[in-house]
Formats: sequence, C-alpha cells, structure tokens
Amino acid sequence: MHIQADRNAIYNNSVTRTTNAPISKQPAALEKGNPTDVVELSKTNQMMKTMLSTDKGTAANTTLFVDNATFQKIATYSTNHPDTKWSEIGVDEDKRWIVINGQRFESPISEEEKAMSKRAQMTLMDHLQEYEDRIEETKPKEQVTLDFLTDNANAKANGNPKIHNLLQNEPVMDMLKNISKGSKGKISVSF
Repeated sequence: MHIQADRNAIYNNSVTRTTNAPISKQPAALEKGNPTDVVELSKTNQMMKTMLSTDKGTAANTTLFVDNATFQKIATYSTNHPDTKWSEIGVDEDKRWIVINGQRFESPISEEEKAMSKRAQMTLMDHLQEYEDRIEETKPKEQVTLDFLTDNANAKANGNPKIHNLLQNEPVMDMLKNISKGSKGKISVSF
C-alpha cells in the first residue's frame, strides 16, 4: 500500500491512497515530476517487523551451556586476545552470556550469586527494615515461671490469655508438674 500526497495536500489533510499501484498507474503528480512524499507501508511494515523481532532464530542454534569457571576463562581469553573479541556480553537474573564470532556461551547463575545480587540491590530503607525485623525476632519474649513446688503457678498468670488457658488445662498442667520434678519444680514458658 502506498500513501502519496504533495506537501499542500498533507497540510490540507487530504491524502490520496493507492494500493500497490505499478509506476505506470500512479497519479499524475508523480508523472509530471511534482514533489510528493511517498511512504511504502508494505516495505515499512516488513522492516519494522524485522527490527522488532526479539528472536532471530540464530541463538538457539549457536547457544552452548558451560559452567561458571569455563565461562570466566572464555570471557578472560576473549577480552585479552584481539582475534577472538566478544561481540556481546551480558548478565540477567538467571544467566550470564558471551557471544564470540556468532557463538553464544551461557552459564547459569548460582543461588548464592542471586542472593548476593538481590542484597546488593537493596536500598538503605530495605536494610533498615531488615534490621528492624531481626531485632523484633531476637527480642526477648515475655516469660512466666510456673512454680509447682509452692503452688504459685496461678499467681504468675499476669492476665495473659495464653497462660490463663494453660492453667485451665488440667491434663497439661499435671504433665508439666511431673516434668518439673526434674527441674526443681519450675518450668519457664514464653509468649
């Protein structure tokens, strides 16, 4: 499909369209040599498709997978030797790759490297939040000591519903009393 118009027609928003017209059947403006602007949509579409194509099909036929040590050796060698310079080198979250003379070598990134990369991308706020979370986890929890020798277990409940429920559970309290005989009649619990 061709879109043709002279400059005046473009400014007047009137564009004449011809579809795949051979040169002999194009409008008289071209035959007379009048200045026109021509955009060939069919060729433009084809060109845009090739430019926007993400997979040329060549990488699948030339990709080889190597371990990290081999990848590092290939990268070092190709960097230091002018006859085998790399044309592309890159890394993403899953793999690293290098292309030398059309041959692509890929190496997977280990879980440790992924963790290090994620940690390196953390912001100051992320580090502060992580620190606060660690402090919260290691913060000592409230402790209650149940003393079965003095029958003082009920006095230490402090109004906590978890301790209250424990004290009301007779079979469990009997079990804890029997266990506490090995620890001088006391058992500490946290909540």
